[in-house]
Amino acid sequence: MELCVVSCGKRKIWDTYRNVPARVPACKAYTGTLTRLAIKYAETFYPGSWLILSGKYGLLFPWEEIENYNKKLVKVDDRFISLLRSQIEEKDLMKYSRVLILGGENYVKACELAFKSFNIEVMAPLRGLSMFARMRVLSEALKRGLKIEYMLCRT
Repeated sequence: MELCVVSCGKRKIWDTYRNVPARVPACKAYTGTLTRLAIKYAETFYPGSWLILSGKYGLLFPWEEIENYNKKLVKVDDRFISLLRSQIEEKDLMKYSRVLILGGENYVKACELAFKSFNIEVMAPLRGLSMFARMRVLSEALKRGLKIEYMLCRT
């Protein structure tokens, strides 16, 4: 079984709209273009098997409610990895054999350190790409109806 992990984004619903509740589901909170594309990709290819990785909250199911915050994952430290490892156990994520991470370098590194502790393979097909290149790849994958790893093999 495969799991998709989407990294959070800086832009959130509270930045755009005034009458937003203090807490909203994580899948609705992040409004940046790259994050929205990654969420759409996850919903399309991994329905029911995807999470958001937040620099503040760690691993979030899409329906888990969060409050507005401004914390980027700048440094992957032991405390954050420990949080992720405990969440992997609490959220019963050890059942997955492979995790696809859609995020920047620190988010990929955090997932590698946390999931590999459970012998879960971590794939990061967008690793090393600029934000705009990641958006192009995600858009093209959605347009073609192909998972990224298959699409990249055919390009």
